[in-house]
Amino acid sequence: MVVCHNKTQRELDSTPCVNTSYIKAGHFMQNTIQSQEAQKLHYLITGANRGIGLELCKQALEKGHHVSACVRKPETATELRALEGNLRIVQLELSSGESINDCAEMIDGPIDVLINNAGIMGGYDQALHEIRAEQILETVNVNAIRTLEFTRALLPKMKASQCRKIVSLTSRMGSIADNTSGRFYAYRMSKAALNMAMQSLAIDLAPEQFRVLLMHPGWVQTDMGGANAPLNVRDSVSQMLGVITRYNHLGKATFMNYQGETLSW
Repeated sequence: MVVCHNKTQRELDSTPCVNTSYIKAGHFMQNTIQSQEAQKLHYLITGANRGIGLELCKQALEKGHHVSACVRKPETATELRALEGNLRIVQLELSSGESINDCAEMIDGPIDVLINNAGIMGGYDQALHEIRAEQILETVNVNAIRTLEFTRALLPKMKASQCRKIVSLTSRMGSIADNTSGRFYAYRMSKAALNMAMQSLAIDLAPEQFRVLLMHPGWVQTDMGGANAPLNVRDSVSQMLGVITRYNHLGKATFMNYQGETLSW
């Protein structure tokens, strides 16, 4: 299912996202910031019906970009459908290989920036005495395996772009070095698996000028994060989009938080 909200299909700017003027530190390029902010790029965002995904769509549209928003049930994505701008809503059930292939076929290229935001928590009963094998398998399947499969399905349309950025939302809970509290086996294992998959992807696609970024959005006030989270969704997304715009590292993936600080694997 596709719902198209733009009256006319805007032609995407094919100006390269790559420049050679490096900033003092990190993997950022100064001139790229200005060029990408001026361009009208094509963002594909999954899990776009609520929370971080919805806000990513909103802010990308506010900047004048073209957005393909992937959701499980387009007919019930009321807030998403109300957004103004060059928006196309496409049905995606990430747990289904058939849906992944159908979605990839329906989306027009070139795709400049892919943001893999869709994922599941896997429930809150994830203590050692509670966790079930089926629970782990389902969570790893959606958050890591199917996310990799979806990314791979979109590569031909991303290769038509000169930007070629793959961004996957992960979590510090997937960091082995940062795990000091245990529990949450399914979610932690799924995000660690996603991190490894994206690192391999970055290495494999580096010769084709793909840039791969893993982002921890912070503890955000969403349905998953809860009302007690210290960070509101608009601030998190605003800073993440800034980091995404400036990111131009080739060769390996980088694990960063929403402020652009590098995190430990």
